Amino acid sequence: LQEAIRVEGNMIRQDQEIRETQDKRNELETYIYDIRNGLLDRLAPYATEEDKANLQKQLTEMEDWLYGDGFDATKSVYQAKV
Repeated sequence: LQEAIRVEGNMIRQDQEIRETQDKRNELETYIYDIRNGLLDRLAPYATEEDKANLQKQLTEMEDWLYGDGFDATKSVYQAKV
């Protein structure tokens, strides 16, 4: 019985880590979309065309990483990117 309780506790911790990692991935994705959309409206008056182009490039690179090599990254890696 004790072994089953221990295994269940490990499974609960693993599930929690998976949920937290997914939340961080979603947070990074939301950040990318928010900044990209902001460059089109609320941030547009404050950035030069060169700044906008540089930010768009960085956002695209981050998005490519997120959907490619970074898809299986850890929670801490996602947090560092935000």
